[in-house]
Amino acid sequence: MSHVLIIIAFASLRMLPPPGERPWRSFDLDPLVSLLVAVVPMLALVSAASLVTSASMKRLDRTGRTNLIDAAESLAALGGTAATLWFVGAVGFFGWLDTVRLVTGDVIVLDEVIALVPLLLAYFGLAVARHPIDKRRGDAVLVRALDRGEPIYPVPPAMAAAWRTLRHGALTVAIPLAMIFAIGEGIDRGATHLYKTSKPGDWIARPGVLETVVPLAQLLGAVSILAIAPVALRIIWDTVRVPPGDLRDRLEALCERHNVRVAEHLIWRTGGTMLNAAVAGLLAPLRFIVISDALLERLGEREVEAVAAHEVAHVRLGHMAWLAAAVLGSITLAGGVVGLALRFTVPGFVETDVGQGVIVAAVIAAAIFGLGHASRRFERQADAFAVKHLSGAVRGGASVPVTAAAIGAMCGALRTVGRHNGVRLRKFTWRHGSLAGRIEALQALEGLPSDRLPIDAAARWVKGLALTALVVGVGLTVLDEFLRISAQTAQLAG
Repeated sequence: MSHVLIIIAFASLRMLPPPGERPWRSFDLDPLVSLLVAVVPMLALVSAASLVTSASMKRLDRTGRTNLIDAAESLAALGGTAATLWFVGAVGFFGWLDTVRLVTGDVIVLDEVIALVPLLLAYFGLAVARHPIDKRRGDAVLVRALDRGEPIYPVPPAMAAAWRTLRHGALTVAIPLAMIFAIGEGIDRGATHLYKTSKPGDWIARPGVLETVVPLAQLLGAVSILAIAPVALRIIWDTVRVPPGDLRDRLEALCERHNVRVAEHLIWRTGGTMLNAAVAGLLAPLRFIVISDALLERLGEREVEAVAAHEVAHVRLGHMAWLAAAVLGSITLAGGVVGLALRFTVPGFVETDVGQGVIVAAVIAAAIFGLGHASRRFERQADAFAVKHLSGAVRGGASVPVTAAAIGAMCGALRTVGRHNGVRLRKFTWRHGSLAGRIEALQALEGLPSDRLPIDAAARWVKGLALTALVVGVGLTVLDEFLRISAQTAQLAG
C-alpha cells in the first residue's frame, strides 16, 4: 500500500497548477503557518499511533488477546493513508509546495523532494511506532527458530527497522519517480526555452511541434528510467549476487527451461527479517530475480524452487504489461463512461470543477478495482505455474497431471512466508488476496492436466477484458472530446 500512497503524493506535487490558475479556493497562509500545517498533524498521527500501539501491547500482556495486535496494525496502516491525504491537502489547499519554493526557488525536482520530506518522516515515525508489534512477533519467531534449530537473527532496533521499512517501501517508488519527474521537468523547460528563443521558420516554432515533441520526449524519458530502475533497486534493497553453486545452477536451469532471460540472480540481505522474492526489470539485460536471505534459510530446496518459479511466471506470462493494461483500461473506461453520462444527463456539468472531481473520483476507484482484480488472479496463475513446473511441465511440451508433491511444496512455502512475516493465513490484501485462499486454490488443482487449469482460463479472461476496456475506453474518450469540441464550436458560432 505504501507504493500507491507515495505515487498519490508525487502526483499531487506534479499536477499542482500555479497559484493563479487553480480552479479551487486555497488559503493564503504565512509561510511559517503553512510549515506548521504540513508538519504538526504528521507529528500528531505518529504520536497517536505510538499511544495506540503501547496501549495494545499492555492489554495483550493482561488479556493475551492477539486480535489487539491486528487492530493496532490496521490503525498504523490507516495512519499512513491519513498522512498521505493530509499531505495532499497541505499541498493543494494550504500552499506547502509554494512555501518550499519561496526558499528553494522552482528548481527542477528539488522543491518537490524537499516538500515530500514531512511525509517521508511521517512514514518513518509510523514504522517506529509499530516497532513494538514487530518486535513481539520477531521474538516469537526467534523462539520458534531456536526450538527447531533454524538460523536466528536478532530483532533490529526501532530506528534500523524503520529505516529498512522506508527503504523497502516508499523509497523503492520515490527514487524512480523523482528521476522521472526530473527528466520530464527538464525536457519541458528546455523545450520552452528553445521555443522562446527560436526564430520564425525554426522547426520548434512550427504549429503543433511543441505540443507533440514534449510529451513524446517525456514519455521516452519515463520509459528509460523505468528500464534502468532495477539497477537502482539493487542498491536500495542491499543485494548481492547469488554465488556459484547448486542454488545458482538451479535458478539458471529454471529460467532456461521456461525461456526467461535475466541479467542476474540476487540475494536480498534483510538481516533475516523478511521472507520474500521479487522479479524486477522490463528488459532482459536489466532484469533481476531477487530472493531474500531469510527465504533461502527457512525454506527447503523444492520450496525455494517453487517461489523462484512463481517469479519467473510473472515474466513468462507478461503479468506486468497486462497489469498496466488492466489499470489503464479501467481508467479510460471509467473516465469515458462517467464523462459521457454526465455530458448527456446534466448538460454543462462535466466542465465544472465538481464535474471534473466526479470523473477523477470515478477514475481513481476504477484504477484501484482494476489493479486488485487483475493482480489477485495473476498471483494465483503464478502459483499454478510454479506447481506445474514442479510437476514436470515444460513450455511447449506434453501436458502432465499436477502432483500432490508439487502442490505441497508451494503451499508449504506460502505457509512459512506467512508464519515468519507475521501474516495471518486469512488476512486479505488487495493485490494478493489471502494466503489461505491461494493455498485452497492450489489444493484444488491436484490431478488436473497442466494445460487446462481453470486459473489459466480466468487469467485469459482478465487479459481480454483489460484489452477490451482499453479499446472501448479510448473510443469513448475520443467521442467525449469530439462532443466537447463540437459544443464549443456551436457556442462560438451562436
